[in-house]
Amino acid sequence: MNVKQKPARPGVIVLIDLAALLFIWLIPDISRITQIPFYLLEPARLMLILILVHTTRINTLLMAVALPVFMFTIGGHPHFSKMLLLITELLLNAGLFFVLVKWIGHPFLRMALSIAISKGVYYLLKFFVISGGYLEGPVVSTPLYIQTILLVVISTYTWLIFRRFKSAS
Repeated sequence: MNVKQKPARPGVIVLIDLAALLFIWLIPDISRITQIPFYLLEPARLMLILILVHTTRINTLLMAVALPVFMFTIGGHPHFSKMLLLITELLLNAGLFFVLVKWIGHPFLRMALSIAISKGVYYLLKFFVISGGYLEGPVVSTPLYIQTILLVVISTYTWLIFRRFKSAS
């Protein structure tokens, strides 16, 4: 089952991309002001998934690179090595979601699997980067229960959006 999205208009794509960049830019200040660690909610992945389900494939892949580069450029965070890891993870997450449609028709399962695989690759690569002395800190910094909740919420959102597009066609 190949569920196709309703094509997004260029103006909508630009607005979504700008909103994602604005959100990424503001999240450190919002976390600091509220004393709530919103960064644990993986803001780059959240924005990427919004972009994935509401824009185009090429835009999603471009923003998988642009979001971490933007974060690094405007705030110096994450560390350059971690920025490269994040780009790899986001590209893999989006790429797998698009490729797995050949084998997994259900958007929830496809998103859950693409997140799980990209996270696994991210942690494996991060282990090697830390072992090589290019990055400090723990391999897993966000608690696994938060990541599991996010995986379920993001996958459910993806399923609901693609279900809506399927029923509208």
